[in-house]
Amino acid sequence: MLKASMFNISVSDNVIYNAYTGAIVKLSQPLRDYIASGENMDLLRAQGFVVDERINELNHFLLERNTNIFSRWKRDLKYVIAVTNDCQAHCAYCFEHGIDRHCYMSEDTANKVLAYIKNQAEQNQAAGIQITYFGGEPLLNLKIIEKIGADLKQYCALHQIRFTANIVTNAIALTKEAAERLAEIGVNFAQITLDGTKNAYKAAKGLDAYDLVLEHIKSARSIFPVDIRLNITRENTADIAELVDELFTVHGLAGRVQLTLAQVVDYVGCSFNSELCLDGAEYARFVRDVFLEKEAAGQGSLKRKQLLPKIRRMFCGMENCMQYVIGPEGELYKCEHSVGKAEEIVGDLDTGTYSSDLEMQFYAPVPQKCIEAACPFLPMCLGGCANERLHTGHPCDCAQEKEKQLQLLSTYLELLHS
Repeated sequence: MLKASMFNISVSDNVIYNAYTGAIVKLSQPLRDYIASGENMDLLRAQGFVVDERINELNHFLLERNTNIFSRWKRDLKYVIAVTNDCQAHCAYCFEHGIDRHCYMSEDTANKVLAYIKNQAEQNQAAGIQITYFGGEPLLNLKIIEKIGADLKQYCALHQIRFTANIVTNAIALTKEAAERLAEIGVNFAQITLDGTKNAYKAAKGLDAYDLVLEHIKSARSIFPVDIRLNITRENTADIAELVDELFTVHGLAGRVQLTLAQVVDYVGCSFNSELCLDGAEYARFVRDVFLEKEAAGQGSLKRKQLLPKIRRMFCGMENCMQYVIGPEGELYKCEHSVGKAEEIVGDLDTGTYSSDLEMQFYAPVPQKCIEAACPFLPMCLGGCANERLHTGHPCDCAQEKEKQLQLLSTYLELLHS
């Protein structure tokens, strides 16, 4: 016997989205009628809309989540390496306010980073190593990036370990020469933040570098893929549509870069005025307006897939026991938002991780209220960010998250039928 999946979410009349598989379907009659008649069961079962009635989907999902958190079978090590806390920009929403910005990783510390990663690779019989260069602004310490990257690339080639690397940068120092040097040491992707057109960029970042950044984006994208991230707040919503126009039409970047819209949220410890953060529903309405406007104007280069929820087994990679953040002085953290905060250190390169109570809280189970509610949205949010829960003691705002995801799904369907 079959039953409807607990992870089915009704988006509109007879349109169902399954949060476990990510499948979406429009039915000609209610799902219960299909189950009663036995019609199209193979297809509906394959996509997760119906399951064997003996299956406890919630327990199955929670077991799969724990497997992803604690399993080492994939043998992939992932490290975010903050080579400096310094940055040329002064973004109001940055979570690194209040930390020592004049902290740069030294060659001695870089040597310890290399020794630590190689030791972990040997202990875990690593099949892959993935590095994200982070800051501050990581290109302010390019020589250390090159030292680490060149060494790890050579080490991985010698030991038949997959090696990939990427960088999160403001692109102010991402000259063509710098991009070529990064590519030589295995960097194959860059995420670059823009917060609006020239005036909005200057207001958000506190410096006049917009034209320079665009020049660097154009040269870098010929060397490796570039994702332009647009951080959305109440201050720049009116400017974002104009920026998309400018990037796609004036600068000819349509189809040549990836463009990602991102909601700025009120991170713990952020000095940004939380009143300037859009709530989930407001953000979803803004995204709908931008997408529909661009589609109507024949500028449909924004990727529709970013409207679809992220189907997660972990809220983010930092919940995995094989992923850590390495700070400029060799300190270990579980979250990049913790860099520079002594009270959130979970280890160091000499000792390794301390298996502290703090670290273990990142592997904490899904909040009990989410389990008791048998929430169909669980694979989308998992109760929210572990770091936020750690600081506030509260899971995500369920009502806001549900409304946001439903609105984004509705926009996706609207675009499909436009």
